[in-house]
Amino acid sequence: MIDGSYGISLSYWNTTDINATAPGWFDYWDRPSKNAVRLSVMSVYTNKPVEIKGGDAKACGAGWNCTFSISFVGPGYQCNEIANASSDTALQSGSPFNTSSLAPIGDKIYIADVDAAEYANPQLLTNDKGEPIEGPPWPAELGALKAEPKLWIGYSVNTTQPYAPDSAFAGKWKTVKIPRIFACEHHETQYTVHFNYSGGKQTTTVTNKTFLNPIIDTSIQATKSANGTSHPFDITPSSNFILPGLDVPRYKLIAAYHSIGYLFRNWLRGTVEIEGKWPRTLSDVTETRLVNRKTYWPLPNLEKEVQSLYEDLLLTLLSDTSLLIVANATVPCTKSRYVSEFMYHTRSLWIGYAIIIVLAFICLLVGFISMIENGVVSGTGFVHTMVTTRNPVLDALGHGSCLGNGPFPRDLLKTKLKFGVVDDGGIEDGPAHCAFGLESQTRKIVKGMPYAGLHLPRPGKEKAD
Repeated sequence: MIDGSYGISLSYWNTTDINATAPGWFDYWDRPSKNAVRLSVMSVYTNKPVEIKGGDAKACGAGWNCTFSISFVGPGYQCNEIANASSDTALQSGSPFNTSSLAPIGDKIYIADVDAAEYANPQLLTNDKGEPIEGPPWPAELGALKAEPKLWIGYSVNTTQPYAPDSAFAGKWKTVKIPRIFACEHHETQYTVHFNYSGGKQTTTVTNKTFLNPIIDTSIQATKSANGTSHPFDITPSSNFILPGLDVPRYKLIAAYHSIGYLFRNWLRGTVEIEGKWPRTLSDVTETRLVNRKTYWPLPNLEKEVQSLYEDLLLTLLSDTSLLIVANATVPCTKSRYVSEFMYHTRSLWIGYAIIIVLAFICLLVGFISMIENGVVSGTGFVHTMVTTRNPVLDALGHGSCLGNGPFPRDLLKTKLKFGVVDDGGIEDGPAHCAFGLESQTRKIVKGMPYAGLHLPRPGKEKAD
């Protein structure tokens, strides 16, 4: 159990006894589980390994970035080129086709034969519990994993170089096509993968991989007997078959590898060919990043891309922590995060502050001198502004435009105003009133004069000694 729940397998199983009580009972492989199918589809359609939900917080801690590397053994495809335009040895290497099937000679731009010696399904007819209807006894090789199908993949590289006018292919193709064929074998592989979590996003890089040994170390030869596989092949040696009743942990591990490879091969099998100007696709490979989505031509470095796509699928399995094959591990981790920090230089800091202090002092000094010269202290509040600008003449001049509504009278716009002593302001025989007024209406303010609002000495009050 994982976190209190039953772990999920990558495979579905048939069994010789659903109650697991009959002597010699065993489970045997049926097909990949739906959970494995789901992860395969997610990996292909996202064009990258699926991320673990909340993986950055689990691995790094909330708010941190981190990097770390993990090592593990899993399945991997080892690919090698066996034929090209200048050396077609495909048939001699066991390939079911050669470069003549590919452009420029043929119409196909992609071929994948990936089912040679595939596990026969069903092995036997079963009831709704997954038990064989007939038997015991059962066939000695019931459920045996005998071989891992080899990937035979041919493709044509679509170049931009035009054919010479005298070329035999100039009439059929506009540019040079280069046919290639490669084969891939399923191996147990030692991986080292570097994980980088930055800004909550996961990136992975396979920094090292070592192919250890074939997952099932057998050879496949074409023959007329079915031999328990989906196509007639002779598989040897039988001593290397993985049987379900002998080493159960080893059988279930190889079955998990087979499930992953089976799902991957489903994306590859089939052909893509050019009929006239249009591609005709008979393969799900066009759903993957292995082909150009606009032209449907395979990528020029298809051999490496096939291996990379399989690694994406493998790393996607880590995103589902409910899988039986996923386990937690402690590895060295480098953590980092961005924080705002300030470094002050004393000299520069005091230079800046000194300039501001001097300027502030100058402003205060100018204000103090102005206050002494004017002999008046006032404010900038609404009431101060209102009483300073009150003038009956201006009220009459602005009649009809009190809200500043347009069109604004041009004469009023051109009228010059001046702040000073208003001739008709103030109270009769009292202090004069200072306000904004017409240029002809105002006089200059004279220091020491008793204007309205200034405190005047009371009559008869003498200065005390």
